[in-house]
Amino acid sequence: MRAAVKRVAKAGVRALSRPPAQDGRRVILCYHSVNPSPGYLSLSPALFDAHLDWLERHADVVSLGELVASRGARRPQVAITFDDGYADNHTHALPLLTARGMTATFFLTAGFLERDQSVLAQLADTWHTPVDELAPLSWEQVEEMRAGGMTFGSHTWSHRNLAQIGEVEVERELTRSRKVLEERLAEPVAAVAYPWGKLRRHVTERTFAAAGQTGYRLGVFSLPRAVRDSDGPLRIPRFGVGAEPVDSLASKVKGEIDWHGAVHERMPGFLARALWPEDA
Repeated sequence: MRAAVKRVAKAGVRALSRPPAQDGRRVILCYHSVNPSPGYLSLSPALFDAHLDWLERHADVVSLGELVASRGARRPQVAITFDDGYADNHTHALPLLTARGMTATFFLTAGFLERDQSVLAQLADTWHTPVDELAPLSWEQVEEMRAGGMTFGSHTWSHRNLAQIGEVEVERELTRSRKVLEERLAEPVAAVAYPWGKLRRHVTERTFAAAGQTGYRLGVFSLPRAVRDSDGPLRIPRFGVGAEPVDSLASKVKGEIDWHGAVHERMPGFLARALWPEDA
């Protein structure tokens, strides 16, 4: 383990020695909940609006598809995404986004929105929230968001850890979600956000392969660095964003913590599980 720690530390030092480039920089941000009351991975509407204000002044906010396809932009490009499918995305996030003419992609846990009782029970346990306090989006709200310029993708059927279930179950999680979303939205759904999404703990090579085999063309996972031209379409990295000050958001967009991504990419699975046992 000592040798593995040394290799990971050296990767971080090498990354720190390289100043982040701004031209052509592409960053995807992953939010969850925007709510006046503190909650699971949520930030207040006022703080989210402060984030949007900084982004409006320092970057070009574009759609997820545009960002992935882009090359050679002069200013940093940022795509905003949300995971899970909370009703407060419609109540609080949507008005702030549309007021600034911004778009975002919302990755929906289909069983959550369908109010499947087994999925709700599982998510209540995962999110440490009583079932009667879970508040998923309604499909009517999704339609209003789509009319406001928002786009949607899959966050699987029930938000399970895809690295810890069998191949048949992984396929079911991916295909069932896409089928429901396409029926509800009446349009193709080509993008997926892998639940939790951390390398080797929640997503593996098998996960990426399964996404492609079940018809997805774009997949995003959790890794704190910018998008590179060399990233495969089913393994696009995102920065997680929570109730953090604007300075923290700025450091992610500017590249000041990209070295974290270098460390996580090179970290052996056994070491990651030892350091973050709650993620495994």
